[in-house]
Amino acid sequence: MFDIIRKQEYFDLLGGGFADQKDHTLKGIQDGWIWKHLSETKGKKILEVGGGNSRILPKLKENELWNVEKFEGVGNGPTAPNDVDGVTVVPAFMGEFHPDIPEVDILFSISVVEHIPFSQYASAFEDMARCLKPGGTMYHAVDLPLGNEPLDVAQQRIRLLMEAVDNNKLTWRTPPAISPDLTFSCDMAANSDLTMWIWSRISEASRTSGPHVQIVTIQMIADKPVA
Repeated sequence: MFDIIRKQEYFDLLGGGFADQKDHTLKGIQDGWIWKHLSETKGKKILEVGGGNSRILPKLKENELWNVEKFEGVGNGPTAPNDVDGVTVVPAFMGEFHPDIPEVDILFSISVVEHIPFSQYASAFEDMARCLKPGGTMYHAVDLPLGNEPLDVAQQRIRLLMEAVDNNKLTWRTPPAISPDLTFSCDMAANSDLTMWIWSRISEASRTSGPHVQIVTIQMIADKPVA
């Protein structure tokens, strides 16, 4: 799967109790999407990439849980961990090939991949693919800015994500439904204008682009074939 989370999908997540009706931010949309996919998972080894003080892992206690997180505040993230029973934290970034990261059945990230520099996508995804068991699955919810015309940053992010799957011999759960020339459309679930305004107060990039773009979510699911 490689598509944008659409409004109807988000409405279904809200109606199904997967997404929090009080959280109107992009992370609220993304949390609901991830939770729908993982909510019935039991007895698996699960790794969250850049999970910070994770909102999802504490709900998955019937699994072996890992969080790869340095707590350096990247992307306005946390700088110190909250202890969560049953979650093992590895202080690393994907792409460092940390020896303590195990092979897992499921790997996921929420609003993390967009903070990886483009120059490091190849090594980060090689590391993530390394950590997946054969037959394992990775899920990524990735922020993507879109406008009325194709944006350079969106084009490059889409290309690099597609290349990451191909280069690491992963397989798409379903064929990609978007391409680098993607533009915003009204059926896409997006950040609220209030959230965009809040971002503009803390980020120079958001202050410049915020009035002219919308932020949506790439939903990305890829599997590691069984050898």
